[in-house]
Amino acid sequence: MLNRVTEHIVTYLVQQGVIESEQREIYFYGFHRGFVDGINIISLILISLFFGQLLEAVVFIIAFRLLRSYAGGYHAKTQWHCYFLTMFTIVTALSIIKYINVSMIVSVALWMLSGVIIFLWSPVEAENKPLDEIEIRIYGKKAKLIFLMETICFLVSLACNWISMYESILLAVICTSMSLVVANVKKLKS
Repeated sequence: MLNRVTEHIVTYLVQQGVIESEQREIYFYGFHRGFVDGINIISLILISLFFGQLLEAVVFIIAFRLLRSYAGGYHAKTQWHCYFLTMFTIVTALSIIKYINVSMIVSVALWMLSGVIIFLWSPVEAENKPLDEIEIRIYGKKAKLIFLMETICFLVSLACNWISMYESILLAVICTSMSLVVANVKKLKS
């Protein structure tokens, strides 16, 4: 469906002379990416408003995407599977923040465990985007640096007793480490 809409728009723009036919693939990718990102943002906003947790959702997504973009992890086979897995993750995270009281000791223990996983296993490359040795080194360093920056945010939030903030950051780090575990288990099985 999304491919057909994107194709229709790009074809129209080529026919109108707005874009050259040689640039068709580039525009298709750009429009398609824009539509997917737009759907993700609208879905995130609707879910977070439903839970009454817009700030928590934004903090979670920023922390998750920053770390995940360099740490890597599990990648869904299809775009829609990725979308539903992402929305499930957000709903689960917001539900935990809203309904489950996680003690400070458990939070710190989970943070430390997740940190060990991130330091040992990042980055995990995607099947469709293999990394060379230099990229592995750079992505690994960036993932560790982002984790350390998020550790500072986590500790400040913890010290200030900003519960929903430190839980949002904590869950982003836990989800990233779980994604690394799943990707590594999947890699071992294949």
